Amino acid sequence: MIRSQRLTPVASQENTLQTWRERILTMFLRILLIFGTPALIVNILPAIETKQFTLIAIYVLAFLLVLWLNFARQYPYSIRAGGMLLIAYIFSAIILIAFGLAGDGRIWMLFFVVFTTPA
Repeated sequence: MIRSQRLTPVASQENTLQTWRERILTMFLRILLIFGTPALIVNILPAIETKQFTLIAIYVLAFLLVLWLNFARQYPYSIRAGGMLLIAYIFSAIILIAFGLAGDGRIWMLFFVVFTTPA
């Protein structure tokens, strides 16, 4: 005999909120993957010409991490969200150090700040 559990309104609301958080995270990871692929190609070509191999390694490693986070659904939400935020923070720091305020580091830092605000 299967017993149905009645969820209290608070438990039901928390479950729904967590489901929405996971869906939004999955959507953002997919968007990062879709827009990250052309961005990776566009940014790697000049880095190859100027022989900045550490920058190439960072770009490829970050792309592979986004790819892994996108398909690693068996890991908890906190690990996947933390990984996405870690990528944004590391990218912003590296780009700010390498290119100063003229680079895209400000956009990555804005992304990091917006997504770390508590809900």
